Amino acid sequence: MLLYWKLRVCDLGVERAFLPFTIQNAFTKEQVQTLNFGFLRILPSTDLFGRSIVIVEPGRFHGKTYDANVLNQSVLYVCHAALHRPNIGESGVVIIFYLKTAIQKYNNMNVAYHLMKTLDCFPFRTKAIHFCGFCNIVQRKFLVPGAMYYLRPHLRHRLVVHEEEGEKLLKQLQHFGMPPERLPTELGGTIELDHEKWVQERIADGL
Repeated sequence: MLLYWKLRVCDLGVERAFLPFTIQNAFTKEQVQTLNFGFLRILPSTDLFGRSIVIVEPGRFHGKTYDANVLNQSVLYVCHAALHRPNIGESGVVIIFYLKTAIQKYNNMNVAYHLMKTLDCFPFRTKAIHFCGFCNIVQRKFLVPGAMYYLRPHLRHRLVVHEEEGEKLLKQLQHFGMPPERLPTELGGTIELDHEKWVQERIADGL
C-alpha cells in the first residue's frame, strides 16, 4: 500500500493525492479529454475465472495532443476504478495490450514504464499480461522486451505473447478464460465499449 500512495502523490501532487479519487478531484474539464482517449478501458464483464479485464490500446492517443502527466493520471484513475470492482482482491486483473492500431514506430516507453509501475504498486493481483495484434516484427521485437525490462520477475512469468490473429487469436484467448462474449469488438469479441459514456456516467455518479 505504501508504494500505491507514493504513486498517487507522484501523479496527483500532495494537495490532491489524499482527496477522494474522483474525476472531478483529479482532472480539470480540459484534462478529461485525455481520460476520454481510452488508453486503458475496463471491460464490463470478467473472464470465466472472475478476473477483471483491462484492455490497453496505445493507438487510441496517437496523433492527439495530450500532456504525458495527465495521461499517467488517466492510467492511475482507470486502475483505481478497477480496484473497486467486486472480489478483485481475490480474483485479480488480466491486462490485454492490443497493438493493432498503434503506429509502427510506437516507442513511448515512458507511458509503458508508468503503466508497469502502476501495476506493480496497485493492491490487486495482476494475473496475466497478454500482448496481441502486433503491427510488424519490429514492434514485436522491441515492445515486449521493453515491457519485460520494467516488470518485476513475478510479473514477467505471467506475460503471454500472441502472434496469431483472427479466429486463431480468439481460440487462444478462450483457452485463457476469455471467450468472444467476454472480449471487445476490437479483438473479435461481441462487447461494444463506449469509454466516453463510461467516463460521463462516473462523473454523474461523483466517481
